Amino acid sequence: EQQTNKTQKFLGITREEAAQTRASIKSISDVYGIDYNSALGMVDALMKQFGVDSKKATELVSLGMAGGANEAGHMADMIGKFSGIFSDAGLSAEQMIGLMSQTQSGIFSEQGMTVISKAGQRITQMSETVKQALNDIGINADDMAKKLANGTMSTWDAIKTVSGALKKL
Repeated sequence: EQQTNKTQKFLGITREEAAQTRASIKSISDVYGIDYNSALGMVDALMKQFGVDSKKATELVSLGMAGGANEAGHMADMIGKFSGIFSDAGLSAEQMIGLMSQTQSGIFSEQGMTVISKAGQRITQMSETVKQALNDIGINADDMAKKLANGTMSTWDAIKTVSGALKKL
């Protein structure tokens, strides 16, 4: 009862939705051995940053846990730290959790998430140095800057474009 009230207040959802969400979060915390408040914080961040409902957010937290995103015990910190940045870059909550889950096979890490975050910031800021570097690898920096500005290209799409160009070198 107390957790349901806390969940309802914290997430700003209906009483019925809070009861269902509380049960899901409790299950996640029991199965994966994490603190209820930590799981609640992850759900809250996903809801706020990506606009998903509490059911979808709890499903994503559960999928991330099952997929190894919390292998190093930092999933809650990573969601808190990167969800806003990745949302702003045009990634979905599913894509972010998918990237985090790749830590299980050693493909990705918090360091990798930081690299993507910084790359996104640099591309968005589009300094002269970045423009020159993009032009040097065959990307029209002015065209990319226009697409980023008018919303026809997300930061994530720009990062993927740069990555593709680098692979061709």
